[in-house]
Amino acid sequence: MHLLPPAPALPAPSSTVAGLPRGRLRVHLARATGLRAGDSDGLSDPYIVLRCGGRKEISAVVKKTLDPVFDWDFTFGFEDYEVCFGEKLLLEAWDADFGIGQNDPLGHGELVLASHRSALLAGERVEVAVPLTYAPE
Repeated sequence: MHLLPPAPALPAPSSTVAGLPRGRLRVHLARATGLRAGDSDGLSDPYIVLRCGGRKEISAVVKKTLDPVFDWDFTFGFEDYEVCFGEKLLLEAWDADFGIGQNDPLGHGELVLASHRSALLAGERVEVAVPLTYAPE
């Protein structure tokens, strides 16, 4: 998975909402490569679930591919910057089965946001590849 948080990743320190500091992490999910096949035709209908700070975001499904391009942007909000850096961005890749049984897991991974603290505070764009782990149930 390639995650590309567009700059600025966090607003300037003077930014507030109702008098409270507000942290934002903007993320661009570009693509996934080399996903495992979840369907009998040797392909998958992948989508991504992202979790961070108690919030869950779900991408659109990209049909019949192991190398989907998502080109998906979203923002996670936090009470302040330190809360943001105490979080992990959790990724789950799934194969959509469109009403034929349950969706199949394709893998999961995580990104520790604190490891990119300096760059994100500086408003730098950070490109990250997140490897997925698959463990059959």
